[in-house]
Amino acid sequence: MYSAYPILQQSFLSLIARKPSVDILLAVAILGGTILSVVNLIAGSDQFYFDSLSIFVFLFLSSRYFIFKLQQKHLKPISISNVFGKEKVMVISNGSSVATPVESLNTNDTFTIQQEDHVPTDCVLIEPAAIEVNTAILTGESEPQK
Repeated sequence: MYSAYPILQQSFLSLIARKPSVDILLAVAILGGTILSVVNLIAGSDQFYFDSLSIFVFLFLSSRYFIFKLQQKHLKPISISNVFGKEKVMVISNGSSVATPVESLNTNDTFTIQQEDHVPTDCVLIEPAAIEVNTAILTGESEPQK
C-alpha cells in the first residue's frame, strides 16, 4: 500500500476536484485487490493477490517515471520567445548585415525578414515584395494576409 501512495493521492485529489482521471480506476483496483486479499488471508484461503498488486504498482509507477524522464529530456519548455519570434535578426548597418538580438533593436533600425521568419516587432516594409504574413495568432484568420 505504501508504494501505491502516489496513485492513491492523485486519485483522491482528482475526486476532490471532481475531475475524473485514470488514477481513480487504478486506486479502486489496488484497494479492491488489497481488501479482497486481506479478507481471504483472514478467512484462511490461499487466494490472495499481494504479489500481483505489488508488481502492478511497480510496473505502473516505473512507466510513469520513464515517461517523465523522456519528456524532461526531449521536450523543451515553450517560452514566449519561441512562440512569437526568434532571438536574433539580421540588422543592416552601414551596408553590412549584423546578427542582433531582438531585445537590442532600436527605433529606425533596418532589418531583413526571410521566408518563414517571424516578424519580431512592429515594422514598416521598405521593399514590399509579394509578401504574405500569417497573422492568425493575432486575428484568428486562417489565411495569410498580403
